[in-house]
Amino acid sequence: MSAAFIGGNLDSLSQVATRLHESGDKAIATKDGAQLAAQRLTEAIEMSMAELLTQFNNVATDLTADISDAHRQLQAADWQGASYENAVTIKSELQAQVERVLGDATASFEAEKDAFNGRANDLVDRVQQQFGAVMGNVQAEYAALANASTRTMENLEAADQTIRLG
Repeated sequence: MSAAFIGGNLDSLSQVATRLHESGDKAIATKDGAQLAAQRLTEAIEMSMAELLTQFNNVATDLTADISDAHRQLQAADWQGASYENAVTIKSELQAQVERVLGDATASFEAEKDAFNGRANDLVDRVQQQFGAVMGNVQAEYAALANASTRTMENLEAADQTIRLG
């Protein structure tokens, strides 16, 4: 009766050790999954910002084309004098304003893009370092518990053998 009791506990301890190792492996898998999710976030931000920049550049191109068309029409005009000179000046000022606004908007957009990317990169770094370290510690603790369970099982098995031989 005593041998069956110890043997039953040995199986249980072996199963516990296996489950503890599996739990530790899940902690590492969780860390890897979190890193992958953070990297996908970075990629999504980059793709979204690239799409926004493309749309902005399309609008800027259209505005520039409109101004160029107006300039061509003005150059083709068959009139002269103060009105013509005023129209040329207005057109030049308008073109300069549009270029300044587009330049400022582009710079602002690029700054926002850099800020988003910075925050995303910070998140990836935190996940890799902090969360990764925590999950690594969890895995190490589970491995230590599994090893302790295995050692306990081995010691009980050795004691059982000693009792049998004794």
